[in-house]
Amino acid sequence: MSQNTENNNNCAGGTFVKGLVVGGLLGAAAALLLAPKSGRELRSDLGEKAQVVGGKTKEIACDLGTRTSEVVKTVGAKAEAVVCGVKDASQQLAASVKDSVTSTANELKEASADVAEEVAAQLKEEV
Repeated sequence: MSQNTENNNNCAGGTFVKGLVVGGLLGAAAALLLAPKSGRELRSDLGEKAQVVGGKTKEIACDLGTRTSEVVKTVGAKAEAVVCGVKDASQQLAASVKDSVTSTANELKEASADVAEEVAAQLKEEV
């Protein structure tokens, strides 16, 4: 058993050393890739990135302006259609009310004429 334990310890020690070496190499590579740049390089990169962002912002603003004008036109056309529909409906309603009022007035005139004739006939009978 003691040999088996020694082999496991040697394997564990070897694995640790391998991991240590691989980790060191990966850390060194990351340090080289992520190391800070000189001031000139950093300012240059920042300026380029700012120009790219500014260009994209202008593109987005132009697209937004175009889309907004299209939406405004569409909404205007739909609003005009709704206004015309409401106007037509209100004119039809006004005409219907006018016809109803005229019809009711004529019926009232006829009814009152009939009542007047009946009252006159009753008065003649009483006299």
